[in-house]
Amino acid sequence: MARVKAVTPVSIASPARDKDSNLPLYVVFTDIEATKAAFQAASHLARDLNARLVLLLAKVVPYPLPIEAPPVCNAFTVSVLSQLAADQDADVTARVYLCRDRDATIRHALRPGSLVVMGCLKRGWPNRTPPLARLLKQDGNDVILVGRDRIEIIAI
Repeated sequence: MARVKAVTPVSIASPARDKDSNLPLYVVFTDIEATKAAFQAASHLARDLNARLVLLLAKVVPYPLPIEAPPVCNAFTVSVLSQLAADQDADVTARVYLCRDRDATIRHALRPGSLVVMGCLKRGWPNRTPPLARLLKQDGNDVILVGRDRIEIIAI
């Protein structure tokens, strides 16, 4: 089992926002196109549930590099996330974590019972549930998978 350095957020919402009584609706960044699809579905859900959108991005730093020195500069990451957030009708809080293990980091960032939306535009879905989605479901979270033409709630 690989050791994972403590999850360190690069950017966090203001403390006042975290104490907001609205339900957090988490969107897991998978890739740009899939996350756009997830945001579209999550925006509708957030409006209906009076929820706030929280984008989780686990930025993997390979072992030869120090955890504080990701291979992709933070300015680029902020630019991509800002563009994704600007396209939404709802307010978005983005949390970026520098880590060694993406799945472990996302699992650690969520409390059991969280509502999670993930975009899955890659081959194999819907016939194969992504491993991270299965892990999140096993942890006690409610997971919604979003594809180009399909939305599926995972019931494992």
